[in-house]
Amino acid sequence: MAKNNILRDIFILVLVAAAFSLPFVNQAFHIDDTNFLYITKQVLKDPLRPYSFDINWRGTQERAFDILANPPLCPYYSALVIKLFGESEIILHSAYFIFVLLSAIFMYFLARRFTKNTLISSLLLISTPAFMVMSHTIMPDIALLAFYLAGITSFIYGVDKERKGLLVLSGIFMALAGLCRYSGLTVFFIALMYLFLRPGKIKVSALMPFAAGGLVFAAWCLHNIVFYAKLHFLAASGFQLVTLTLEDIFCKTEALLVYIGSTTVFFAFLIAGFLRREYRKAFFILLAAGIYFAVIAAMKYRASLPQVFLISIFMSASLFFFFAAIDRCIREGPGRKNRDSVFLLGWIGFIVLFTSSIYFAAVKHILLLLPPLIMLFVVMTEDFLGRYAKIYLSCALVFTFLSGLVISYADFKYANAYRDFAYRSVKKYKLPENSVWFVGHWGFQYYMEKLGCKALGYSDNSPKNNDILIMPSLIAEHQWPCKPLYDRLELLGVYRYKAFLPVRTMNARENFSFYTNIMLLFNPGFLPYYFSRQDLERFTVYRVD
Repeated sequence: MAKNNILRDIFILVLVAAAFSLPFVNQAFHIDDTNFLYITKQVLKDPLRPYSFDINWRGTQERAFDILANPPLCPYYSALVIKLFGESEIILHSAYFIFVLLSAIFMYFLARRFTKNTLISSLLLISTPAFMVMSHTIMPDIALLAFYLAGITSFIYGVDKERKGLLVLSGIFMALAGLCRYSGLTVFFIALMYLFLRPGKIKVSALMPFAAGGLVFAAWCLHNIVFYAKLHFLAASGFQLVTLTLEDIFCKTEALLVYIGSTTVFFAFLIAGFLRREYRKAFFILLAAGIYFAVIAAMKYRASLPQVFLISIFMSASLFFFFAAIDRCIREGPGRKNRDSVFLLGWIGFIVLFTSSIYFAAVKHILLLLPPLIMLFVVMTEDFLGRYAKIYLSCALVFTFLSGLVISYADFKYANAYRDFAYRSVKKYKLPENSVWFVGHWGFQYYMEKLGCKALGYSDNSPKNNDILIMPSLIAEHQWPCKPLYDRLELLGVYRYKAFLPVRTMNARENFSFYTNIMLLFNPGFLPYYFSRQDLERFTVYRVD
């Protein structure tokens, strides 16, 4: 590809990425943004002790080192941004846009190695609902993906071209991925997989990334020992990893299949293999399997009939895509093309298996398998449709972008409801002679505590007469008031937040949640979003007597 064409494509990527991000730059801090902001504030106080504070994240005060299970690279970056430019949603979201760009650019160069339609591959990545929604947060997931792609891309080019500099650089990128989230360390296994599929490339120089990355991560572990006398990685593992039953693994796999069908490439295009006559019988068999699994989900989580329908089509699209990908790989026979297919499938499979060991499933967990899935989708489309492939891919891009935009806007409105009500309620109810208490966490907790309100613990009956307690309906179970306090409450009012767009990203009581399939009192099931005109949130305000 000519250099001018590459520069043109990158310019297009930058423009499109900016267009996707700028409308959401003032989104309220949301979900786990809050705990990363708390680490950031601690870094600004004491840069060498990022976890030396307590936080009421699960209904009681706990040591941050024990329950905030992610390394602090992104909070350090946020601290630098805040130090230079101040703390606001616009500033921090703008600063995190760099990771959107890096993801798009490294995806472009990785796709050059595996596909013909490189620009569409990269545009598909940043258009998926999974990517778009997470790119409007300051959680480390997009930064993780950016460094993950940077590490894999540098490693593959370094191995293929025998460039030692690229190999060392890849190791540093991989280590940075591991310092965004510990799940980023899986990148080393993906690199090993690529290397073992090319035995002729296994040389001492090819092991340089593992040495370079190991040194970077070892420095972080040494810091833990010096300042905390314990490895944070082990503390995080104890918090994140649980003993799983076969049913747990099955349910998580179901959830991941639904997430893939609903938040990656638009589901109707994942079934490109249906256009091949020999695959149509398999399609209907897998559709029946999807319906069967959806009915099981309905029985377990009391899903409604429309939800069963959505679970069926999302899961069936995923199952059929993987069936076609595996069958195509088997038919290819030995050779470089087959090794590439095995590598991409292995990458996806490894991430699915790894994610099954984590105690909850969320859409963000499929971000690391988006690049190989999209490249497989593009390559399969090129094989199946020949000269019509670009038209099909362009249509897939348009529909994927539209779904990503709609779901991002729905999440934008949901996030902003908590910020808006926090400011409204404090202005109305907080007086010099009283305190305002709240239950619930995530973004709501950030804004309420920023405004001087107090998080209520499980057994806390300390609020005084005329104090105010605010309870959001959807997230209050994390800090529900104890019975002695509940008996003292007098209802002042109920405030409802609605939205014109009938799409919702969070309501555990109604079996859907973009951010987790595990909550304390409710299990949201498998759907990451749903079509509904329900309230975005309902806030109940009480006076303490």
